[in-house]
Amino acid sequence: MELIVSIFLIIHGLYSYYAVFKNKKTIHFELPVTSYLSEKILGKYFDKWHNFFWGTIQLIIGIVSFIYFLKKY
Repeated sequence: MELIVSIFLIIHGLYSYYAVFKNKKTIHFELPVTSYLSEKILGKYFDKWHNFFWGTIQLIIGIVSFIYFLKKY
């Protein structure tokens, strides 16, 4: 299960980077209350930075989890 989750995080993180370069709407769900301030600050660049930020976090966690899985087995 850990291997599947780490691969999913890596793939979704890479897709987030793809969404950044293609200027797509944000692919991550967030409650409107939590994203209101960042939408006001970043304006039209909110989707790009939101995808980049969460894509980076997913990629890091996915790679670390994958390396941990490989060392464990």
